[in-house]
Amino acid sequence: MNHFLTIDELEIRNASPAEYETLNVFANQMQAELLPNDPPLLLEQSIQKAKSLPLLVELPIWVIYQNDKIVARAELQILQIEQNKHIATFDIQVLPEYRRQGIGQALLQKIATRAEQHGRTLLVGNTNQRVNAGAAMMQHIGAKLVLESHSNQLLLQDFNQGLIKDWLTRANALSANFELLFWNGAFPEAHLLAFTKLFAVMNSIPRGNLDIEDFVFTPEMLRMMEHSWFAQGLVHWTLVLQEKSTGHL
Repeated sequence: MNHFLTIDELEIRNASPAEYETLNVFANQMQAELLPNDPPLLLEQSIQKAKSLPLLVELPIWVIYQNDKIVARAELQILQIEQNKHIATFDIQVLPEYRRQGIGQALLQKIATRAEQHGRTLLVGNTNQRVNAGAAMMQHIGAKLVLESHSNQLLLQDFNQGLIKDWLTRANALSANFELLFWNGAFPEAHLLAFTKLFAVMNSIPRGNLDIEDFVFTPEMLRMMEHSWFAQGLVHWTLVLQEKSTGHL
């Protein structure tokens, strides 16, 4: 790594206005490369997301500045819950013109040291095919590929409107046994416990060969998630199917 560059650690929940602004600029630079069709991240929304980070999440962040702008960023996410105490997730991002200079490995050393201090023996990260340097670095450090995924994108103007009529017809056939619930905003308290149990279906998502335990979700966790969403000004809609005979979601 360039010896003129230094690594600084930020307290993401209590960063200064200038730090939040430089983080937002950097995030939008990276997003333009990774998700070129997405709109820029708003500064105020990014600030509120950082400030409302759930307390069960420990998120040290390291940055490298060059001429008052961030050129590289790394984070380590540690969940303070009872499951998967051997795991921490990490992310390293470096601007294109600063890649292949040892910066990523220097940031990884910070991550590995902190993870070891917390007794975390397995680091989980991801790469994107739009950034070839990411996969190259993972291969270089000996990381193991355990799961591959892809994203689909559908423009509304290309959507087959005839499908909606077909779906509504099929839904009407099920209406005698099921009711579709729509929640605008917070999860209703009357359904919170049942929805928490339903939320555990997330444990069925593909994991590849990843050494990971099932997560145990609690109503308090869902409320923490809501708090973060609403602090960012996000509009949250939930659709749930309820069985009429049992009331099960």
